[in-house]
Parts: sequence; C-alpha cells; structure tokens
Amino acid sequence: MTLYSRTDNADGSILFSPAKPPAPVLTEGIDVSLYQGIINWASVKSQKTFAFIKATQGNSITDPKFSTNWSGAKAVGIPRGAYHFYQFRFDPISQANLFCSKLVTDKGELPPVVDVEDTATPANASQLKLFIDTVTSSLGIRPIIYTGSWWWTNARWGGSVPWAKDYALWVAYYSLTAAVPVLPTDWKTYQYWQYTSSGVVAGISGNVDLNRYNGVV
Repeated sequence: MTLYSRTDNADGSILFSPAKPPAPVLTEGIDVSLYQGIINWASVKSQKTFAFIKATQGNSITDPKFSTNWSGAKAVGIPRGAYHFYQFRFDPISQANLFCSKLVTDKGELPPVVDVEDTATPANASQLKLFIDTVTSSLGIRPIIYTGSWWWTNARWGGSVPWAKDYALWVAYYSLTAAVPVLPTDWKTYQYWQYTSSGVVAGISGNVDLNRYNGVV
C-alpha cells in the first residue's frame, strides 16, 4: 500500500507526495467471463470505460479466460475489477483464499467483487461475511457486493442483514427504460447498475452485460 504525505498550501491547494494518480473516469462498462470467448480489448476501449472480470467460483474453479482477460484489459488501459461467484455450500475461507490468490500481484484498479446470487444452497449471512472479511484482510480492500432485488430479500436471509449497507452495491436490475434500478433490501443507494445482459460491444462476439457507474471510486 502506498503511503502519501500531504501538504496544505496557503492558497488552499493540496499536494501529495508521491503524486496521487488520477481516479479512473468511469461511465459505462461491461462484465465478462469465459462465455464472451476471445475479446478484442482495444475495440472494447473505444466504447466502454471499465470492466469487471470473472476470476473464480466456489472453492476450486478459476475462470479459464480470467488470466487472458485480466492482462488484455490492463494492456489497453481499461480499469478492471475481479469478481468471485460465491457458493454457499463451500467453506467461505477457502473460497476467499482461492479468489485472493489470483490477485496477489495485480489487484486491479477497481475493488474486488463478491457475486451473491447462488440459489442451490440456503443463504447464510455469517458465512458470507466471513468471506468478505477474509478478502478485506487479505487484499486490504473492501469488496463490492453484486446482487439483485430478485435474490437479496430479507425473507431469504430470515431477517435484515444490517452490515450489508456498509458495502458498495453493484445491483442487477434489467431495464432499458428505468431511470433508477430497484434496490435489494438493506441498501438505499448503489455504485454500479447492471442494466442489461443483451449488450452489443465492438470486440465481443455475442451479447455482454452492460453496467452504469453511479458514484465515487
């Protein structure tokens, strides 16, 4: 982690040493996995400003396109965040360790993400929090939670999840006309909105998820 010294000048300006890199300018981006096949990232950059890339799933699966996509997006200067598909039937610490192992030398420019939409096993909030805490401790970054109102309801958890609001939300809500997404319980705002799974982007063959950015990095 880089440490910065701050100098407050008499004219009100602030200088950091070393100089802080500018925050990435985000507007609309994509999220991808092996299903998008071979991606021409240079073409993607001509239209989109960020990408979330699937890294892992459960406690043993690494997306076979992760390494190629991760390095390909970086090579053309697209800000990246990696995501893990969480599965409740597996140990949360082993899942976190697998995910973090892919980011040891390159964490990306955007926060990591935990994808929470597993319907195969009953949801367990304590186990999910253990995964999130392990990732936070290992990477030094709080992950974003990806989910949708169709999945994340208090009924599924057996009650509210008070700590959820402490984490940025990437909400899945498909609509090409809505001004704002419907939010899952436990959140009042969102940072990213996945608004369609049928996007068309140069450099990608077939459909791809599209996302809008809403907030501050």
